[in-house]
Amino acid sequence: MRCEDPTELGVTRHAMTQVLSSLARLHEIGVVHRDVKPANVVVAERDEGRLKLIDLGAAALCLPASSDSASSLLNYYPGVGPADPRYCRDAELFLLPEGAPRPTTENASKLWRAHQPSKFDCVSAGVTLMQLAVTGLREPAHLDACVSELEALDWDVQAWRAEKSAGTGYDFTALDANGGAGWALAAALVVPDRKARVSAEEALNHAFFG
Repeated sequence: MRCEDPTELGVTRHAMTQVLSSLARLHEIGVVHRDVKPANVVVAERDEGRLKLIDLGAAALCLPASSDSASSLLNYYPGVGPADPRYCRDAELFLLPEGAPRPTTENASKLWRAHQPSKFDCVSAGVTLMQLAVTGLREPAHLDACVSELEALDWDVQAWRAEKSAGTGYDFTALDANGGAGWALAAALVVPDRKARVSAEEALNHAFFG
């Protein structure tokens, strides 16, 4: 599945379609990747050039594989967990907030619905989208500055874009296209309110993908 549009916009659409599709499949079975970033996306040359997410070392299994009480959850607990600070919010380093019940096979489905831990990955996907589409953000120092600025703006992506005028070293062409559809998708993926944040599956139906 090679990209037929070699422009920044086409490559970003192609890559994010596959990243979000992979996340949607993981989330469907109750797995949160928890380390989504470009460094963990590889090209599978033996699989028609598809992009695949790798490195599940920080992943959490948040839903039991079956109703069998012997089925166990993995890396899933209230409070702060592993996270790359460049690809998540300082205020959201958790899948379950402090004070939430300890997950068990009996309450896992209820906790999944109430706290939507899968949407932790969506913030990472939103930052990844910005980094893929805006060439200047591929420099680690620039990405660090961007994330710090987003934190100060309570992750208002549109406000961040409005502050960046021409000549700042960033090329916003890909995300500015089609009335700023790319910025709208990034904003929907990183919005602080998890309940308002789009899921990976919902993001695939966004206007950014045409």
